[in-house]
Amino acid sequence: MEELEKVEQVPGEDLKPQSPKSVSRTLAITSLSIAIFMIFLSGLFDFLAFKDAILTFIAGLLVTAVATVIIFMAFFASLVLIFGIIILQNNGFWPINAIKNVFIEIMGSVEILPEQLAAFRIYRIILLVLFVGNIILASIAVVKYKKEKALKLVKPFDNTKPMAITALVFACIGAAISIASIFLTTIL
Repeated sequence: MEELEKVEQVPGEDLKPQSPKSVSRTLAITSLSIAIFMIFLSGLFDFLAFKDAILTFIAGLLVTAVATVIIFMAFFASLVLIFGIIILQNNGFWPINAIKNVFIEIMGSVEILPEQLAAFRIYRIILLVLFVGNIILASIAVVKYKKEKALKLVKPFDNTKPMAITALVFACIGAAISIASIFLTTIL
């Protein structure tokens, strides 16, 4: 008889009544996570589209920085060796002109190719579709939250609505930036 009265309990299973799951909270968290992920994804896509130009620009900045140090060392060395004063009187502060010429020469090789613009447009169209989908998801989360609040299924100080609105704002900003980027690249 004692064996029949014992009920086997699965480990990890609570005997407390479960509260109803909040669909709006799940949707809001998902939408906010997607919005934050897509912000990083847009940066990655932009880098992929223009990686050659970006890497050339960064390398150009580093070369210009090294050239600046070398030119100033040459300037100070020429001043010490007396003939630098004559050059300074004849040509003015020549290191600035030399650095400017190096910078212009290196940065003149940075080009944005039509293929890069096409890839950028494609990436932005993909992001626009994803942002519009996220706007719909965040809007559904807000509507579900209002329904759940009317049925008193959510806690009084629930943070679902702020999360959903934040996701909605991020998605709207991302969609607007994508539309503007697509428009600007078609003009170019």
